[in-house]
Amino acid sequence: MAFTFTNVTKESSNHTETSRNILVQLNDITDYPLDATKNPPAPMFVSAKYRDYAQQVRDFRVYEDDVWIVTFPKSGTTWTEEMVWLINHNLDYKTARDINLNVRSTFIEFGAIADRYPINTINIAANNQRPRQIKSHLLLPLLPRQLWTVKPQIIYVARNPKDVAVSYYHHCQALVDYRGDREAFFDDLLHDQVTFCPM
Repeated sequence: MAFTFTNVTKESSNHTETSRNILVQLNDITDYPLDATKNPPAPMFVSAKYRDYAQQVRDFRVYEDDVWIVTFPKSGTTWTEEMVWLINHNLDYKTARDINLNVRSTFIEFGAIADRYPINTINIAANNQRPRQIKSHLLLPLLPRQLWTVKPQIIYVARNPKDVAVSYYHHCQALVDYRGDREAFFDDLLHDQVTFCPM
């Protein structure tokens, strides 16, 4: 089996509960691009829904003319997507205004982690017209294995972790219905208990 999936339990002040999240660990390192003895693949904290899609992402067909934008959430992903798309489309602002960014740049694992959205964004990305622009927040070990052999353009964006933490906290409050306080969120972030962790 290419992956190990571990259910996550969260301790609270009153009780222990099983969350809707899992840790995903890559086991099959035959295509892993780093020296696993020095940089072993880290497990990633994601929605339990991802269990059904991990292999589909791993086996995703990659083309040389793809452009991949890989980031941790809240690191400047959206402005990078928009900027790269415009550069690759001769500054076509009209199309950029008329067609939503999520259509022009597919968030490949969104359907695999978003519990409330029954959509397979992996299939959508696979069927997009080439050259494709694809975004991902997945850790290196969980990205498609062909990225390391086909070698498309990969743009990695990083941001000051302190800024990411504050922005991600507000993002989770607004879009994921997170109701804990900021200190609890930061503690979870530091203990890799927030979606897409470790950072």
